[in-house]
Amino acid sequence: MQLLLNLPEKEPKGKTLTRNAIKRGVAQWFWNNQAPDAMALEVPTKNASLKVDIAAIWNSTKKTKVDGRVQNIIEPAVTAIVITSISRKECWPECSNPDQIIKEITATKKHIAQLEANIREREPNLRERGVLFEEFATWNYERTTCKEYHREVHRLQSLESMLFKGTKLARVAATECASLNYLAVPENTISPIELIDGWGLFYVNIETEEARLIKPPTEYGTTLELKQHLAINMLVSSTKQVNDAIGIRLMKDQSAILVKPPTFHKK
Repeated sequence: MQLLLNLPEKEPKGKTLTRNAIKRGVAQWFWNNQAPDAMALEVPTKNASLKVDIAAIWNSTKKTKVDGRVQNIIEPAVTAIVITSISRKECWPECSNPDQIIKEITATKKHIAQLEANIREREPNLRERGVLFEEFATWNYERTTCKEYHREVHRLQSLESMLFKGTKLARVAATECASLNYLAVPENTISPIELIDGWGLFYVNIETEEARLIKPPTEYGTTLELKQHLAINMLVSSTKQVNDAIGIRLMKDQSAILVKPPTFHKK
């Protein structure tokens, strides 16, 4: 673990990954591990110019009365988005002293973890009920009487705002379109503790181009309307990819012309 917290401040030399390679590795991970009902690339969020590299969706079936008859209606249950970064520098803007801020964030998160351990011991009443196994227990730290904990949480929020304000991660998170947010980077580009709270982190191996989940995300309670909004945008973005695959080009006047489709070579 210590190795992950002391990453090089300069970009590693040698072989690198393309953005498409990162997307492919993450898509493979999703299909192998979580089997989404649908996935799309280059999907707009609420802002048409703000796109995520991958969007995935898991649906649920709800019984609803339509014209007096009970019908099974499919609606999005969980949505996920992935942003890819091909370098460490791309993860945050050129603020005045990002490396110093990162060090302070790392130290603050460690201190918060220590305070949370003390809170669990001193305030057992904050443990959520109904969980049988300790490893799955959740704690309502916001209700703690520990003033130092609240100060450190506020400090962490301020530091993260300084580091991530204006980044694509912050702007995408503000749209609240996804239940799960992920960042995918080449292996060891950043450490999990450097990432903004709540986001999941994928490492993609430079040699095999396979992804592994390093840090799971926190699930956000986004609204059904925002999930549906993302689902519709997934359909829109997929339309262009389908047209490209079969050789159709849409013109500015919305007319369609036939073009030569891409050639796929058999191995």
